[in-house]
Amino acid sequence: GLSCARRIGEQTSQENVQVTVFDTGRLRPGGRLSSRLPADPPKEGVDNENYTYLNRCILDHAAQIIAVPSSQRTDMHEFTKQLQQWEEQDVIQSFPPGSLSNIVKGNDDAPENTFRLQPFSSSSNNDENTASSFYHGKKGNGAIPLAMASTMDFDLVQDCWVSPGNGARYVTNRQGDGHEWKLQAKGRVLGYFDQLVIAHNGKCADRLTSQTPAKDINQLLRVNFASSCPAWGGRKMTLNSLYSLSFAVGGTTPSSSASLEQALPDPFIAGFVQNQAELRFLSCASRKYPSDILQRDQVQVWTLLSSPTFAKQHKAPQEFIPQEKAEEVTDLLLRALESSLGLESNSIRPIESKLQLWGAAVPLNIWKSSAPQPQPQQDERLQSSNGAGFLYDSQHSVGVCGDWLVESSVAGAWTSGDQL
Repeated sequence: GLSCARRIGEQTSQENVQVTVFDTGRLRPGGRLSSRLPADPPKEGVDNENYTYLNRCILDHAAQIIAVPSSQRTDMHEFTKQLQQWEEQDVIQSFPPGSLSNIVKGNDDAPENTFRLQPFSSSSNNDENTASSFYHGKKGNGAIPLAMASTMDFDLVQDCWVSPGNGARYVTNRQGDGHEWKLQAKGRVLGYFDQLVIAHNGKCADRLTSQTPAKDINQLLRVNFASSCPAWGGRKMTLNSLYSLSFAVGGTTPSSSASLEQALPDPFIAGFVQNQAELRFLSCASRKYPSDILQRDQVQVWTLLSSPTFAKQHKAPQEFIPQEKAEEVTDLLLRALESSLGLESNSIRPIESKLQLWGAAVPLNIWKSSAPQPQPQQDERLQSSNGAGFLYDSQHSVGVCGDWLVESSVAGAWTSGDQL
């Protein structure tokens, strides 16, 4: 969404065009690049006093790394240039050499329950690791959307959720000679707009357009939630779910920290977990973003992402995970990590932990039009070419951008908004 707003602002800077971004983030824009910062106040009604260490470090909630697209992806050259600009502006920094390794099964002649670290650079057979360089925000991945928002010429309305049910209405304009979009949130009118861009997906995006005349757009926004999709892609956008567990070890239980330290010593920071079906990704926040307090108390903070299959098997309400379920899932994830690293059972004993369910996580399929480009005499209402990376309904003045239209990555999301 910020990428799209940026491009519109650049191209209409000499015109009387007003762009407004409505973002659901409570404190700042972020989405899948959101981060928690040490000074962040707790959400109203939520008790965070139990977190001495998790509240005093930078935590990336969702996306953990940002990859430079392969040079063969000509549609992403602009994003590569943008990464270079962010690096020059001290918004992002590259991971240190040797800090990114996949956790894989040990060699065939190795003892059972052993693992080895496979550096990203040697994982040429893994599509996730074909990029040549990897970055993260210098002060959390949330620094990227924050930098985008601070340097753009548009209005940003924070902590605002356009009502999925009838929050976007296509109405006769106030001049009576056309139509416009009327947006509402919590019964309050947010404004009237000539063009509407939807830069998110999931059930809310589907519901947002379900009662509008933009039926072609709504049909493509319909979503299925699953841990996998057919090899040919399926007939609906498919999103998986992931659990995200942040936990602190060390301090009063130094043996837990020592176990992880011994299994994954410096310079390891992050990597995909490929030897345990329940797990997907592991990252050390305290190595990624060093903290004086954590170093003083000899505490390490880690973030563990589950596999989509695990999340589906242990489904829970996203907004409120029952305490009993949270304890069960946390225990299962920690025991799976011990198994992955060949550690003794119950050797990882966190002094703090926080579990979140990322309900609409990663798109599993990419939509591409199979139709040829419309000719003047053909129906031009829904515009998108093969791999164009966006949707646009010119009859109803509504567009859609998102990673599910290009590639399931930060680069894909940015590119989609830029192209729209």
